Amino acid sequence: MTKWLAVFLLAATVTLPAFAFDAAHIEKLKTSRSCQKCDLSGAKLSKMDLTAADLRGANLKKANLRKSSLDGADLRGADLTKAKLGKASLVDVNLEKAVLSDAVFRKANLSGANFTGATLGYLFYKADLSEAKLPGAKLKAADFRGADLNRADMAGAVLDNANMVLADINGTDLSGASLNGANMAMVDASSANLENADLSRVSLVEASLVGTNLRGAKLRWALLSKADLTLADLTGADLDHADMNGAILCKTKTSDGEVNTGCK
Repeated sequence: MTKWLAVFLLAATVTLPAFAFDAAHIEKLKTSRSCQKCDLSGAKLSKMDLTAADLRGANLKKANLRKSSLDGADLRGADLTKAKLGKASLVDVNLEKAVLSDAVFRKANLSGANFTGATLGYLFYKADLSEAKLPGAKLKAADFRGADLNRADMAGAVLDNANMVLADINGTDLSGASLNGANMAMVDASSANLENADLSRVSLVEASLVGTNLRGAKLRWALLSKADLTLADLTGADLDHADMNGAILCKTKTSDGEVNTGCK
C-alpha cells in the first residue's frame, strides 16, 4: 500500500502545471504596478491596465496579456516566452534584453517599442511596429504580413525568408539587413533605406519602391515585376538575373545613369 501511495504522489507531482504564478505577486502588480522579478507565469492579465508598469525581470511565460495596456511599461529582461499579446497596446514599451520566444503579437500596437538585445518571436501579423527599435534583430521566417513598420529601425536585421506581404516599411531603415528569400510582394517601401541590404531571391512583385535607397543592394534573382521604382536609387546594386518585367523605371538612378523608360 505504501509503495502504491508513493507512486501516486510522484505522478501527481509530475503533472503539476509547469507555469504557476504567485497570487501575491498578482495583487502587488494590481495595487502598485511595480513587480520586478515577479512570478506571473501563466497569469491571466488580459484587458488589464498596466500603463507604465515596472516589470523588469518578471517571469511572464505563457501569460495572457491580450488587449492589455502596457504603454510605457518597463519590461527589460522580462521573460515573455509563449505569452499572448494579441491586440495589446505596447506603445513605447521597453523590451530591452527581454525573451520573446514564441510570443504572439498579432494586431498588437508596438509603435516606438525598444527591442534592443531582445530574443524575439516570429508572429507579428498586422502588428503596429512603427518607429520600433529592432536593429540587428534576428527574425528569420518571421510573419510580418500587413504589419506597420513605418520608420522602424531594422538596420542589420536578419529577416531571411520572412513573410512581409502587404507590410508598410515606408521610411524604414533596413540598411545592411539580410532579407534573402523574403516575400515582400506588394509592400510599401517608399523612401525606405535598403542600402547594402541582401535582397537575393526576394519577391518584390508589385511593391512600391518610390524613392527607395537601394544603393549597393544585392538583388540577384529577385522578382521585381510590376514594382514601382520611380525615383529609386539602384546605384551599385547587383541585379544579376533579376526579373524586372513590367517594372516602372522613372527618374530611377542606376550605375549607368538615370533611367526613364517607365515614365508616363
